[in-house]
Amino acid sequence: MAASSSTDVFDVLNQTFILIGQDGVTEYPVYLPVLDHMYTDRFAAQANYGSQIGASIMMLVVYLLMTPRAKFRRVPTIINILALLFNILRCVLLAVFPQSQWFEFYTLWTGDISLVPASDYRLSVTGTVSTIPVTILIEAALIVQAWAMIQLWPAKFKWPAIVVSALISTAAVAFKIFDSILQALFIVEESARQILWVRKTDIAFSAASIFWFCFLFNIRLAVHMWKNRSILPSVKGMSAMEVLVMTNGILMCVPAFFCGLEFGPWTRYEFGSLTYTSVVLVLPLGTLVAQRIANPSAFTSPDDSRQRSPNNNQEPFLKSWHSTTVSSRIEGKSNSSQRQNSVQDDDPFAKYEGASADVERGVRVARKIEHHEEMRL
Repeated sequence: MAASSSTDVFDVLNQTFILIGQDGVTEYPVYLPVLDHMYTDRFAAQANYGSQIGASIMMLVVYLLMTPRAKFRRVPTIINILALLFNILRCVLLAVFPQSQWFEFYTLWTGDISLVPASDYRLSVTGTVSTIPVTILIEAALIVQAWAMIQLWPAKFKWPAIVVSALISTAAVAFKIFDSILQALFIVEESARQILWVRKTDIAFSAASIFWFCFLFNIRLAVHMWKNRSILPSVKGMSAMEVLVMTNGILMCVPAFFCGLEFGPWTRYEFGSLTYTSVVLVLPLGTLVAQRIANPSAFTSPDDSRQRSPNNNQEPFLKSWHSTTVSSRIEGKSNSSQRQNSVQDDDPFAKYEGASADVERGVRVARKIEHHEEMRL
């Protein structure tokens, strides 16, 4: 009966076992619940990295296929492509970390790194510093898209926004470089020590950058909603710049959400890494949406734009919206400028409303869409 009662008390899930060091004497106790908890967190992080790799590859393929050929030489397109490529490389390096000697059971629990080969040191350092180019490209992409919007603002709003954006982005990049170098030195040199305030400052400025640009895009979205009393476009329609601001404002809430989770009790799930990936994904996605809405004809081939011959009885399986005839009426820049001057005194953002449509060619195109249905007699 005594043996039976002792068996009932014993919990097999709360065992402790001993590892013996290389000297054959030193003992390292391993607590089973801690072991389970640690590997559960690592599996969750690996699933996180795998999803980031897949999402980045899919976004890169979609972006390359959907971007018009004439836009591949533009700076935002080049930045977005490079950001996706470097982010894929960063996530792959982080995903293969558990396959190295650093994550072997003995090394992990005893802290004995004498068995770690030089190749694993190089892999760990490369994965650490791979965040630097991703951060630089993210800040560059955010600044480029924000500048396209801010440059149309009144001077009293434009210059403060530019100064704050430049300071926050520069500080975020500088502390990321500094922190990554310290982390790399901590990996390769046993005498190196982590400087905690540098890492905390790096995280703080990275978060501040995400929240600032999210605020910057959403404040313009709020102005648009206030003027039109709706998130939908007004009767005058929307320009490409307005669509870009709206999509970025909405989509930037996603990385801001993950950035906020980084400061909670979920840090072991590597939400900081997911913040970078979400920015890399939403910026090209917002650009594609804006281009598709503002200029649908740029995504159609020349053969699709030709009118079908009346004698041809073959009809497409699905009738496309783009098969309609579009007639354009171009009004001179002088008329639009007179309209802008008449309302600038009442609203400081009126210049943005009128100039965003004319930012490239200085003209405003009012499209009148006529639908023609073909009937076969």
